[in-house]
Amino acid sequence: MTHASSVRPGAAWLDSRRHRRLLRNHPAGVVIVSFRHAGRPHGFTATSFTSLSLDPPLVAVAVQEGSASSEALAAAPSFAVNFLAAGQERLARTFASPVADRFAPPTLSRRLDNGDPVIIGTRGWLSCATHDRIAVGDHLLVIGVTLDGEQDDQRPLLYGGRRYQTMAPLNPGPAA
Repeated sequence: MTHASSVRPGAAWLDSRRHRRLLRNHPAGVVIVSFRHAGRPHGFTATSFTSLSLDPPLVAVAVQEGSASSEALAAAPSFAVNFLAAGQERLARTFASPVADRFAPPTLSRRLDNGDPVIIGTRGWLSCATHDRIAVGDHLLVIGVTLDGEQDDQRPLLYGGRRYQTMAPLNPGPAA
């Protein structure tokens, strides 16, 4: 498969401010991507996480090109995705801030067998081997093959409309 664009040369597209305004109120799940680089744990908050494929089991996360996180993640052979639960806004803010050591107390973490850190107390995690890295616009898309994971039934933390929120079921019946 080729990576060809169907955008005509000279075609006009939305400016970035309007694009952001239009997507701002679409809520997304909040995760922390964590990994090891140069012998140290690294991590950042993301809402740009998605499932890509079931066979093989692929996920993707986008990170802004040129950021310290993108450079470190680009070099990492693996990474973990930590699913945040409702009520974990402090953790999301810590990993979204320029704090020097995001894994310092009160953040609690443990290492997976491959050395990647996972955060204790989140609603779950995935362990991923880096499958591909693709420069897309002003972001780096990192694709991972899911190797292992755990998840509980806490409600997820969402971000949309410039605030953290959670979801409630539309009807109290059993999940489909």
